[in-house]
Amino acid sequence: MKHTCTLLFLLTCSSISFAQILYGLKGGVHLSDIAITNYINPDVEEDYSLKAGIHGGIFLSADVAEKVRLSSELQYSKRGVNAIENINLHYISLSLLPQYRFADRFWIEFGPELGYLVSATSKYGNVSNVWNNKLDIGLDAGVQTEVSDKITVGIRYYAGFSSVIDAGESRDINNNPTGETIKYQNTALQLSIYFTIGRKDFE
Repeated sequence: MKHTCTLLFLLTCSSISFAQILYGLKGGVHLSDIAITNYINPDVEEDYSLKAGIHGGIFLSADVAEKVRLSSELQYSKRGVNAIENINLHYISLSLLPQYRFADRFWIEFGPELGYLVSATSKYGNVSNVWNNKLDIGLDAGVQTEVSDKITVGIRYYAGFSSVIDAGESRDINNNPTGETIKYQNTALQLSIYFTIGRKDFE
């Protein structure tokens, strides 16, 4: 898995000269939710509440300038929402995040994330027939601080653009009187710890 992520990252950024590459492990907790758009009944979304989850994987980051670096992450994430059926959405996701150091040991980050839905479950079992959109596309934005040369702590917000329920299905299930496509979009607030296990200098 580490070699796959490394290769993809290097291919994406092959035109950039790196000063240093770091790689390691990450893990943490998050609060996730499902935001509903184009639906006129507020009682439906009131039944949805934040759900605690976990995430973890590997990361690779490369310095491309004095205060700029690129970071790529491949991770597992358990998202969903505390609704009537207690929805659990299990994703494998890949992100590519430009980062900028705005102060000593502090970085801001912003970039795209692509997730693949491995499974969707509830207290009633498999609900993949309803939560049926396999691909989730969104944006990450956050800040990181380097606690030491080996440990970094970060907080990040994820906002999904895709509907986790297929567009056609979502209109039929809820019978939206406006005729607009209803979207069920992932959101998550993440707290992560990064452990750097290796680095490569090119200077």
